[in-house]
Amino acid sequence: MTAGAEDSRKFTVKILLTVFRTTALRFQDGPEICSDRLKRELAGETVTGKAASHLTINAGDTQDYLDRRHPRKRKGAPGFAFAAGYGARK
Repeated sequence: MTAGAEDSRKFTVKILLTVFRTTALRFQDGPEICSDRLKRELAGETVTGKAASHLTINAGDTQDYLDRRHPRKRKGAPGFAFAAGYGARK
């Protein structure tokens, strides 16, 4: 066995196809949301509690990702009316 091989682990992160159909999540987002989930799991590891080797993206993961990466545009943002009328001639 080579040095460090005992520290090597394998993980799988599953995301159901229906998640892409029923949310605003795009196929391009798949690798990133899976990577984010794995990083969170690894960050939460302790000496006695290791990250699970098989993870599944759930509704909470999806919503958190969408909120962070694709924030919803606010309607009627403050200052919009002022900016629209700025410099207008009377």
